[in-house]
Amino acid sequence: MNWLYLLSIVVSAGCMTTVDHRWKLCIFNERYGVGRTLVGIGGIFALLFAADCVGIRWDVFHKGDSPYMSHVQLFPHMPLEEIFFLLFLGYFTLIIVSAADRLLGREGSDA
Repeated sequence: MNWLYLLSIVVSAGCMTTVDHRWKLCIFNERYGVGRTLVGIGGIFALLFAADCVGIRWDVFHKGDSPYMSHVQLFPHMPLEEIFFLLFLGYFTLIIVSAADRLLGREGSDA
């Protein structure tokens, strides 16, 4: 049970990749492709990771204790799962923005 939280994040990312593939939103979109998507995910990840580090430094964030976490700490109050969650959150954000652009008819415009 220790790795259940990390497994759920990875499975959820797989589901998001399936959605992306089905509707060609980010990675599978000819306009964006893998490179631009990875740059976007990396930028979002860097911003959220920096915010996490500041929160940890200011004692705002603390490691939770759950039987579903791996208990692998990258550094104090930064569990392994947090890295995967931030990457998932970056991908999820790009999927939502891309889907919203398509639904609003703004895909392909520079607006």
